Amino acid sequence: MVSKAFRLSLPRASAVTFVIACCVLLTGNRIELQARGLDIRDGRGVTTFFILGFLDEYLGRNIVEGDDLIERFYCDEGAKAIVFRRQLERLAREQGLAANIHQETFQGCLTMVRSSVLAGAVNALYRKRQTYSIDERSMTDTAGRRRRLTTVWVDDRLFLGVERELKFAYVAGAYARHGAGDSIRFANARHKVTVLVTLLKELGCSNVHTVSTQGRIPETSTIYFQPSAEMKKWLDRTW
Repeated sequence: MVSKAFRLSLPRASAVTFVIACCVLLTGNRIELQARGLDIRDGRGVTTFFILGFLDEYLGRNIVEGDDLIERFYCDEGAKAIVFRRQLERLAREQGLAANIHQETFQGCLTMVRSSVLAGAVNALYRKRQTYSIDERSMTDTAGRRRRLTTVWVDDRLFLGVERELKFAYVAGAYARHGAGDSIRFANARHKVTVLVTLLKELGCSNVHTVSTQGRIPETSTIYFQPSAEMKKWLDRTW
């Protein structure tokens, strides 16, 4: 709390700046998310964080400049692609976005879900991994154009200042895509495993531990945990 003496000596402009700064610190990442075009107030953030948890992130999330790809699904993930599409449509409604979501199927069963609006909104929530220079990370598209390729990844900064229910939603998204029983398994996504282990412990789950095939290709990491009663409700929820 600011003392009376301090308030009396604080210039008017400085006082306004001080109040704004305090508000930013108190609301944390929420303002940053809203600035990027996604409103997470009044329950709308649940859908956003479920989708973020649902993303695969094999070797990070690779973003091609100008591409509208949101996510791809393997041949045995047809039902999961349906869940993902349903949540994207819900996100678009909640956010009032004309998302124009569409799917492509190739090789008979692989699915790619696309939307330029939602791809941009989702990708903006990630941080850049400064591993490669732009020259080393580029590709040529089917039209012969060179495009920048950036690898991004989730980390604990995404959850600074967000409400508890959004953390549950993120874990529920990861579990809906990669979970079964008392475990969640990923391939070459150690960064996401680290985030989930932290969240599971924070959200009251017990016996949280990981088993990894480090040194093998691909490296798989399995998170084992005993869900709390509240977590179980989120994991059992129909999405």
